[in-house]
Amino acid sequence: MANIRPMKLVRHTALRLATAVVTAFYGVYRLHPVLWRFTARHYQPSFERFARLNAWMICQQAYNDVPAYRRYQGEHGFTFRWWSLSSFKPTSKHEYVDQYSEEDRCWGGTIVTVGTVVDESSGSSGMPYNWMRSKNELHTVHANVAGYITLLFGSRRLFCINAFSMGAWATGTNTGLAMSKVAMVKNTGPDIDKIVDTLRHFGPGYSYLISAYPRF
Repeated sequence: MANIRPMKLVRHTALRLATAVVTAFYGVYRLHPVLWRFTARHYQPSFERFARLNAWMICQQAYNDVPAYRRYQGEHGFTFRWWSLSSFKPTSKHEYVDQYSEEDRCWGGTIVTVGTVVDESSGSSGMPYNWMRSKNELHTVHANVAGYITLLFGSRRLFCINAFSMGAWATGTNTGLAMSKVAMVKNTGPDIDKIVDTLRHFGPGYSYLISAYPRF
C-alpha cells in the first residue's frame, strides 16, 4: 500500500510529460495554413492510431486534473487501463454539463478569465448553453478554420464577408478573427444591404466568401 501513492505520482508525471510531447507534435500542423493543407492532403488511415493515443492521453489528463470529469468517470465505474480510450464514458449536455459547475469543468477547477471568450449556443437543441473557450482553444479553432478555408477556396485575393451575428453568439467574432489570418474581412453581420453594397464597392476582383449561421 505504501508504494501506491509514489507509483501514482510517477504515472501522473510521466503522463503529463508524454501528453505535452504528443500534443505539441500533434499540433505542428496548426502552425501555418500551408502545413494544415499539407497534412490534410496527405492523410493516412494509420494516423488514426496516433490520434486515438492523443485522445486517450487528453482524457486521462482530464481525469487527473478536471474535478468534474474525475467525479463523472468515477460515478460511471471508471477503471484505469493503459491506452484504452473506451474506458472513458462519453460526456453529454444532460449528464455532464448540466450536473457540474463551470469551475469544476475547468482544468484545476479554476476559470482562467484572461483571454477566455464565452460563446452562447443558438439553443437549437432546446436551451442555449454557455461555452467558455480559452486562449489556447481559440488559437486552435482559428488555425483549423484558416487551414480548412484555404484548402477549399485557396488564399489568393480571398475576401470574407462575415455575416454571422456579432451579438450574443461569439461565433461571429471568432469567424472574423480566424478569417483575418488568410483573407481580407468585413464584418457586416446578417445585413443583406450591407453585403450587397460591399460586393458592389469592391467589385469582381476578389474571391468572395460569405460566412453565416444556417438560418441566414
